[in-house]
Formats: sequence, structure tokens, C-alpha cells
Amino acid sequence: MQEKNIISEFFFEINLYLEKLKYGENVSITLINPLFSNYYYDFLKTNMPFFKNSIPTVDGFNSGHVLKSLLKEEEEMLEFKFFRFLIFEEIDGKKTRIIGDIVLFDIDNINFISANIGYKLDKDFEGRGIITFFLSKIIPFAFESLGIHRLIAEILPENDKSLKIINKFKFLCEGISRKNLQIANKWRDHLRFSLIRNS
Repeated sequence: MQEKNIISEFFFEINLYLEKLKYGENVSITLINPLFSNYYYDFLKTNMPFFKNSIPTVDGFNSGHVLKSLLKEEEEMLEFKFFRFLIFEEIDGKKTRIIGDIVLFDIDNINFISANIGYKLDKDFEGRGIITFFLSKIIPFAFESLGIHRLIAEILPENDKSLKIINKFKFLCEGISRKNLQIANKWRDHLRFSLIRNS
């Protein structure tokens, strides 16, 4: 019971923190919630032609697949293994659509005390500093609230926009992860970056 109360308090504090984060007047960020599955499906469907050469895609995916995935992610979040933050556009204070996300995944709280970080943004919102702003809040959260020692980012060599963002936060390139991820039916190399807490 005490452990459940501690976890509940932890997420209560996170939600309070996220509610205060706004980019401009109409862009907010929140933790994943399966209630947002239709919003997330629309975000992925709209941007799939844009994302297909940079992230793995699933043929014939639908809203049911997205809901199932978000439910699984919510379970992993409660175990501190995975955190997805959804970036919303708001109108008159109401969330209208998802325009991006930031993800902490492959969280290892036992040995390496590390996590991978990734992000996506709607093609129509690029170049406005949105991801940079929210990363400046999520990276300290990973280090301070989750106790992460090492953050890892793996980026396609030709993804200049993502490389520019990650370099702003002083991630160091460690080398190449060869044949790291299958994208568009091809195994792709990624540049591997890391950021150490208090470095």
C-alpha cells in the first residue's frame, strides 16, 4: 500500500509540473494516456509519409493497434520502464491535436541506470523550437526525478534537424550503431550519442 501511495504521489507531482509547461500560449505537454489514442493515431497517420524514412512503421496499422500500444506503454510507465510525453496544440485552453512526442525508453534502473531518448514532431510545426524547449525540461526530469545516469540518443546520419537539436544539449557522439534499426525494410546505421548526468 505504501509503495502504491509513493507511486501515486510521484505521478501527481509530474502532472502538476507538466501542467505548468507551455510553449507560447497554445502548445502543452502531458504524460501518455490511452484516452488520447485517437489523437495519437491521427498524428501518426497524418505524418506517416514524413516519418516513414526515419522510424519503423507497421503496415495496415489502425486505431486499435495504437490503443493497444498505449495501454502497454502505460503499464511500463507505472513500472518506470517507459515514459511517453505527448505534445498538444491547444485552442482556448482545450487540447485539439497531438503535434509531437518525446519518449524515454529502454530505461534500465538496475545496472546501467540509463535510458534512450527520442522525439517526433508534426511536419507543419518544425523549425519553431518546440522540441528544443520541451527537451530542456524532460532531460532534467530524466536525470533528477528518475535518477538516470546516462541518456542515449541514436539518430540517422542524414537527419540534420535532429542532429542539430541533440547537439544543443551537448550530447557527445560515441560512434556508429551498425545495422541498428530496420526502417523501410532496410537495416540502418545510426549515430550514437550520450549525455552523462552532471557532465
